[in-house]
Amino acid sequence: MRSAERALEGLLSTYHDLINAFVTRVPGPPTPLENQPVVFTGLMEGWGALERWNDRHLRERMEGRNIDVAVTPLGNADSIVKYAQPQDGNLGKEFATLAPDLPSSLDFAGSALLSTPDAVNVWIGNSDSTSALHKDNYENLYCQVLGRKKFVLLSPLEGICVQGKSLPVASYDSQGKVGVEEGRRVNGWPSVDPDVGDCGKWWGKARPAMVELHRGEVLYLPALWHHKVSQEEGDEGICCAVNYW
Repeated sequence: MRSAERALEGLLSTYHDLINAFVTRVPGPPTPLENQPVVFTGLMEGWGALERWNDRHLRERMEGRNIDVAVTPLGNADSIVKYAQPQDGNLGKEFATLAPDLPSSLDFAGSALLSTPDAVNVWIGNSDSTSALHKDNYENLYCQVLGRKKFVLLSPLEGICVQGKSLPVASYDSQGKVGVEEGRRVNGWPSVDPDVGDCGKWWGKARPAMVELHRGEVLYLPALWHHKVSQEEGDEGICCAVNYW
């Protein structure tokens, strides 16, 4: 067992020697993408969302429409306790009236990722909302419209550092109480919080990358990268983003 640990430690050390723990910012359309996060600037120029979205515009366009809103006691999302949150292409559903303000896809993504988006989602919240450390199975292009978001990123190779565990599935009820779903578990869920100090031996060997995404910037987040996300409102008092999966 000790020899396996030494091999993993050596692999992490070599990886960190080769890869910088920061996210590059690139102006304009990208060259072919590697399996590393990168922030693109200038790609959202001319978007209706960037020019028109504010509190008044969103209220007018969404007036009379029913939407799903996730409410959790601590604002936690994508966490051990699940909550109702549409991530399956909500731009084509409850947020369809906002679709004219957004492109159906990003031109470069089709050739760089060899596919069109499976889903486009609108995200609206405030500084009380935080996504716990988790990973997604999709290539993600995250476009910031209002406010800013802060990402903590870990590569798939650092997966051992998040100390995944098998945990029971649970959900909040309307009173904010947690109810465990009998017989259901989720495997490999991260048991560490990047914002907490000592998270054990393996977390101490991680080198998370930090990136702050501002209005008009696009983050390319490769599939299976762990990330924790917090946000701050803009002048409108809300934080808005759109992602293409």
